[in-house]
Amino acid sequence: MRDDEHLGDIGRLRVEADDLAQRMTQVQDPAVRFQGVDPAGVVTVTVDGNGQVRDVSVGQEWRRVGGSVELADAVRAAVDAAGLDRLRGLDESLSEQLDAPEPPAGSAAAPSAPGRAGASSTEINVDADLDQLSRQVEDQQSRSYEGRSGARHVTVRVTGQGEVVGLDYDSRWLHAAHEYNISRETREAFEAAYRRAGEQTVEGLIADSRIGALSRLAGDPVELARRLGLHNR
Repeated sequence: MRDDEHLGDIGRLRVEADDLAQRMTQVQDPAVRFQGVDPAGVVTVTVDGNGQVRDVSVGQEWRRVGGSVELADAVRAAVDAAGLDRLRGLDESLSEQLDAPEPPAGSAAAPSAPGRAGASSTEINVDADLDQLSRQVEDQQSRSYEGRSGARHVTVRVTGQGEVVGLDYDSRWLHAAHEYNISRETREAFEAAYRRAGEQTVEGLIADSRIGALSRLAGDPVELARRLGLHNR
């Protein structure tokens, strides 16, 4: 592939990626809410458009499901049910977005730079940098982040993707706790876990990477060509 074709493909991919990101932002509105209830009907969970738990309501009859382990299972079941409701909503919204007319595409081609000179230490090795970024993102997404309620009676663990992988209650406290306080501390623990996970986001990893630098250089074709090792002879 000629260098000018390579640059043109980069421009078109960037336009397509920006368009897809815009469509996904519209369907993943964090202000939207979805609800789920556990099979026993004692816990109701509300998640936002990003799938994060925003509210937990534990009913007065929660003790009929059992103790601390069973309550944790009920909360996680309600989280899963709310997640399914969210996925159905996303599927409907995304279908509407994809069926809508696409906005007119701007010029995506970058000026040609027909020659390739010797490699420079400032050049970006796109394949190697993509591999490194992929490994960093995979590690961030699979890592577990822990959060606790203010009184430390409830502990929640989530992955970088927001998946709930752990929920524990202090059984001694839970025995006499009011359902209002159980609901409040469960919500606090989720919020704390999400804050921990949010300290290192995929967006941040991309922005700090050389791929992020490449994206920011899209408006400067000359510097972009230089970083890619495409130099005029």
